[in-house]
Amino acid sequence: MAPTPQGLQYRCPHCGTVNDDESLSFPNCGGCREHLFKCAYCQHFPGLGQLCGAFPRRPLTATTVVPECPARASTLRVGLLPALLRPLSGRWLSGVTVTVFGLIVALASLLNTEVPRRETPQLTVSALLSRRSLRVGQKVTLSLFLENGHETQPAHFRVRLPSRCFFRQVEEVPAGMFGTEATFKCTDISPPTATELMPSSALRSFSFPPLSGRDFREIYFQFIALTAGSGRITVEVEVLGGDSRHYQYFDLPVQPGSPAAPAAVHQPTSPPVRRGPKQSGTNSSRKEVFS
Repeated sequence: MAPTPQGLQYRCPHCGTVNDDESLSFPNCGGCREHLFKCAYCQHFPGLGQLCGAFPRRPLTATTVVPECPARASTLRVGLLPALLRPLSGRWLSGVTVTVFGLIVALASLLNTEVPRRETPQLTVSALLSRRSLRVGQKVTLSLFLENGHETQPAHFRVRLPSRCFFRQVEEVPAGMFGTEATFKCTDISPPTATELMPSSALRSFSFPPLSGRDFREIYFQFIALTAGSGRITVEVEVLGGDSRHYQYFDLPVQPGSPAAPAAVHQPTSPPVRRGPKQSGTNSSRKEVFS
């Protein structure tokens, strides 16, 4: 059952779309379908596995949704719809949009003109993780390889990763927030020209300079494991101005404890070198080994 519209706006923590509560998709985000009324987005959220005073029937999780919660106070609310737009918002605005679009199509048909299509970049993305398991304190590198297949159109894109990969130290990790999932610290981003967009409780977004036509780029994120656990690292690359998105995930279990020191490698002694009689006036030769 859809909530009663109140002329409010909510910003999605995943994709940043601003949704008004009179839209057809609400309370789901119109951009990525994320449910905006999850208990984790409420100011009264007591914590993972805790009982809420407004809904004490069962412990809450980050994805719990209480349809008719009397105490809901969303942290995603960004303001009211402008008063002049409220009569045209939601279903009314959708009807007006369809009508105007129909008139434009009819007029274009009468004039026998073609509406030019906007060319979108053809971005090919592949991702690679340097290892599939590690221990607390060990490093892992996520590599992204991007290629713009369009001749001239630049590709504007952004990269999203889970927020649990960007703690600065283990003391910052909230107890029980991520359940049994491992957490990480990001130690390096290459190239360093990345610009972080508005962070959320679930995802961190980074924007990079656009990729020119027929160009190729490598992007690296290096992490160090802070806490042990099992989990999944999901990487998303979105092409701005188009409909192209690339998703890929890696299962990366982290074992507790520090990695054992590597065993010493026995180096065999070199066999004795048989030397002939030393020639006068010559220097003995020296062999250098580069490893």
